[in-house]
Amino acid sequence: MKVRSWGAAMSSADVDVADAAEKNDRDIPPLQMPKKQELCTVQLRRFLKRHFKVFDFFFFGLHLASKSDEARARAVKALASVDPERYAADLKAIEEEPSPTQKKLNEFGDLQGENIVIRTVDNFLSYLSEIIQQAIIKRPEILRSEETIKVEDVLRFSRYSDLIAYLVERKVNDLSYSNIKDVERFVRKRTGLQMFENDEERTLLILAIEIRNIYTHNRRVVSETTLRKLHGLKYDWKLEKGKHFGTGYDEIVVLSNNLILVARRLDESFSKKFGIRRKRYGSYDKSTKRR
Repeated sequence: MKVRSWGAAMSSADVDVADAAEKNDRDIPPLQMPKKQELCTVQLRRFLKRHFKVFDFFFFGLHLASKSDEARARAVKALASVDPERYAADLKAIEEEPSPTQKKLNEFGDLQGENIVIRTVDNFLSYLSEIIQQAIIKRPEILRSEETIKVEDVLRFSRYSDLIAYLVERKVNDLSYSNIKDVERFVRKRTGLQMFENDEERTLLILAIEIRNIYTHNRRVVSETTLRKLHGLKYDWKLEKGKHFGTGYDEIVVLSNNLILVARRLDESFSKKFGIRRKRYGSYDKSTKRR
């Protein structure tokens, strides 16, 4: 993450991710959190739980760094009160730099940002594949198309249900390697549902995916391919060919909140249309404890 945006994150080091979602020292939108009473499919529940585990891990690191610096300062001050001369240099050091661990952690800001973007985007794409798969299982006719299947593949299965399961897995796997525009087209044509309510949602999701791609495959360097895929989209972020692009905490929150927004609406739409069961987010934990 960019150092300019780490202030808000660092100020949250002593709180958990839920509290941090409400804290900001600048115009950063609050981090969207799961609500115990919200309805969700098991697919959305898995998405939400992992999504916020990524942020929990991030804030846990900040918390450890903060507590480490506090413990160091307390120890030095206590020792200096007993033997001022011996610990004078240590006392001066903490006065000059009271937060060395946090400062060191800050040096890894870009890696922290990359990790959050990669993990949250991958998690969203997994959710998207899972909810589409569940819809196809409910209504296999969604698979009807002009696509062909080899006779030898058909003959591998003795039961119709196994053949359907194979076709579902094949289609979902194909979609997982498609760009988001192809997935959106598939969802619209085969289910009649809309993935996005407006262009901003679509743009932010495409941005998140392309930033994830340059982090995963190109060490944060913006390529011609990236700019070509983003061509025609309206966004304020500065991505330049051949230059590194790092996401700040505020930008990550914007991308993260959009992932949550799109996933929640898709979950409601797919659930209603295909009869996919939903229950309250908090009740999944209760079910697990009873087992």
